[in-house]
Amino acid sequence: MPDNIFYVGALKNQQFSGLVPARFLTINGQPVVDPTPGGPNGHIPYIYSDAQGSNQSDEANPNNYMIVPANFDEAHARAYAD
Repeated sequence: MPDNIFYVGALKNQQFSGLVPARFLTINGQPVVDPTPGGPNGHIPYIYSDAQGSNQSDEANPNNYMIVPANFDEAHARAYAD
């Protein structure tokens, strides 16, 4: 799985406030599945292909992969978990 950057809708006070660069978290090249049923798709309103909000999709993560900020990596995930 390539480490492609995409954008997610950010919420502030339950209102859409802009787009944030994101990616799927991978460990040893494998995507990490979010253990929460409905995971990111239940909390993030849409996934976009670019910072202008083109190609909006609410079906872009059917495998429930963990979505993290674009600069987040395995070390960040382990530090956060600790």
